[in-house]
Amino acid sequence: MIETASVSIAQLRLEPAAKWFGERLCRLLNEPAPGAQHAVSWCLHQWMQGHTCLDFTMPLQARTLEEDSIEEREASVPQEWLDALRHTPGVEQADLGSLSPASSPLVLEGSRLFLSRCRSHEISVAQELARRAAQPSLWCERGEVLASLLKCINHACEKLHALQAQAVRVACTRRLSVITGGPGTGKTTVASRVIEAVLECSSQPLLLLAPTGKAAARLQQSIREASLRADFSAGSRAVLASLQAQTVHAATMREQGEAVRRARLVIIDETSMIDLERMHEVLRLAHPDASIVLLGDPHQLTSVEAGSVLGDIVPSEGDTTHPLAACTVRLQVSHRFPAQSGIGKLAAAVNAGDESTAMQLLQSASDQLRWVKATSAAAVVAQAIAARDAYGDQAIILCGHRRGHDGAVQVNQSIVRTKQGSLAASAANRHFIGRPILVTVNDDNTGLRNGDAGVMHLVEEAWLAKFTDRENAVPAELLPPHETAYALTIHKTQGSEYDQVVVALPFRASPVLTRELLYTGITRTRGPVTIISSEASLRAAIGRPIYRSSGLRERLVAAAKVAAAPA
Repeated sequence: MIETASVSIAQLRLEPAAKWFGERLCRLLNEPAPGAQHAVSWCLHQWMQGHTCLDFTMPLQARTLEEDSIEEREASVPQEWLDALRHTPGVEQADLGSLSPASSPLVLEGSRLFLSRCRSHEISVAQELARRAAQPSLWCERGEVLASLLKCINHACEKLHALQAQAVRVACTRRLSVITGGPGTGKTTVASRVIEAVLECSSQPLLLLAPTGKAAARLQQSIREASLRADFSAGSRAVLASLQAQTVHAATMREQGEAVRRARLVIIDETSMIDLERMHEVLRLAHPDASIVLLGDPHQLTSVEAGSVLGDIVPSEGDTTHPLAACTVRLQVSHRFPAQSGIGKLAAAVNAGDESTAMQLLQSASDQLRWVKATSAAAVVAQAIAARDAYGDQAIILCGHRRGHDGAVQVNQSIVRTKQGSLAASAANRHFIGRPILVTVNDDNTGLRNGDAGVMHLVEEAWLAKFTDRENAVPAELLPPHETAYALTIHKTQGSEYDQVVVALPFRASPVLTRELLYTGITRTRGPVTIISSEASLRAAIGRPIYRSSGLRERLVAAAKVAAAPA
């Protein structure tokens, strides 16, 4: 792991909201011991950074108090803070991984300080996952349905790889299944076959969910395409054609989550992007008899909000004692790029943090894999644009940052200035023929969703945006908020795939540089990939995995023991 310079914790920049929270809460705790207020403030700070607790055994990472600070530094949490919390009224103490409810706003479990709300969500998620993991699916409990289901499963698995067939059987027969795998390993193919088998023997309602509008649209499209390629019955195809995938947020919020309550099969795609609170809401609302199918790649980027649920619940490879081992299937054969290809080898090396192998692969340039060394932020932008031009208009630039001198906004502005400069007739207009756009909000008037990609066209002096899978173009004046999309952040493209990809990493060290970011970027391609970066940024990304402090792993083990205990 990359080394981060250590400083005193007093030199780290605490989020103002976290400081205010600590001060207010500690007033309610009747003047706690010195140091407790700092611990409470940093606990909320950690929550804002994606952690569900403040772990005293792990260093805190944040920017320093210097005004122009970009790089993160780390500092150890003072031991006296932990001692102070142990003598603070209002801070409840419990064993690590405890499932006991708390009556205080703060809970100290060994060396981890939890906000009570986060801890409560962890307990709820762990208990629901453990309960469902120990139970057969609704269809297996009905004798008259089971024989039909087994016949449908066998038919659905006829043309699948062994691991895909195993995944279908697990998902159809268990109340919880976790199907993981890298890009192109067939997770949505498995989902479509599960739906086929269930539809052929039951008329129970089902629900497709994803964390974002774009991911939901991709899930819906992928399942429909899979059903057309396979020998589905006319009835199953009709049902699949009518399915509307939703975002997890929308499904849990609309009509008090009625769609989730009603469904008996819930399939959730891109689970790595779902935070603890959203997962808690889905499991809280889901019917006790419903089967939950979680699809995702734990090596990809985690959720923006607190928690890394998929990473916390997936067993380590070969761990047969894990509570979810029997209901987890790893798909390993990629149809996007072979494991022995340059991109396949690089993805594996990045995942393993194998800097030596990754650098060797990148230094041995090939038609499919190329690394261009950048010497400045300006060079990152110029070289990324040149690499895209070499591939052609179908290529996309994926940036580590949105803002900054080498972020997606800067790259898009540079390309637009060039395009408008060469098209005199369009110079006074923000639109030009062939301009790619990305919708940034959901819009019920046009039916467009956040993440929908389109291209601008000029038809009889009217500017129209044409979108994939939409028969009618949308007039420019009716478009919801959108942005130019020659370059996008890697975060926005998680789950997507493109013919050619240019990955542009920030020239300077940055908090976003992680192996998950690099892995997600390079695996978006169906064809070649070019990486634009300094050597320092590349090594930093490979050497730094995302780490989220959490207690979900321990709680899941405890919950599984309770679920397995005789009544």
